[in-house]
Amino acid sequence: MPVITHETLERLMLENREIWQQAWNRTVGRNTVLELDRSLRNMVLHLGYTPVECGDGLSRVIKTDRQLIAEMTAKLNNAARVPDNRLSVYQLAHLGLARAIARDFSKTGPVDAAVIPPASDAVERTAGVYEFGPAAIRIHVDMLNIASDMVSVMVHELGHHRAYIRTGSQERAGDLTRDHAEAMEEVAAIIFRSVVEGQYDEYLKKVSW
Repeated sequence: MPVITHETLERLMLENREIWQQAWNRTVGRNTVLELDRSLRNMVLHLGYTPVECGDGLSRVIKTDRQLIAEMTAKLNNAARVPDNRLSVYQLAHLGLARAIARDFSKTGPVDAAVIPPASDAVERTAGVYEFGPAAIRIHVDMLNIASDMVSVMVHELGHHRAYIRTGSQERAGDLTRDHAEAMEEVAAIIFRSVVEGQYDEYLKKVSW
């Protein structure tokens, strides 16, 4: 009986990649990835996928959590900034309010409008992006049509910012973490207080809820 080497088995898997992927989808389900790094679990869930622990033997033919995150990074890197002069009157007014909100938080970077591709094929839209390095926030232009949508995006992205400033950890400041959830509550409270105190009155006169 011939001996099947590891190299031969790997070649057979790669040559029949589509068959393995179809079998995976039927058995495990679509929008699932092979979990190799448990620390990525929250981000995987945020991207609309379910991580599945199954060792790394199938990683040659089945998408892994690391591949999913790499794809997300590549897609979000293609986000295109939209200059202010290309925004509608309402979009520009809502962006102005967003920038005023950001100024209430220390060490924030620029806040700009952008066309942002979906972060994964399992989500319909990416409403906003926070960049940990420059602390920049990008808001999808569609979320600038209504002030309430924009404020929701700012609460979410500033939650990342505040959690990161506090913990110094991108993992702890990521989506679906306790630190991010707590930071979002704090951000919402700060924004609410600023509204009550009239700090945004100049901008609120121009926006549409």
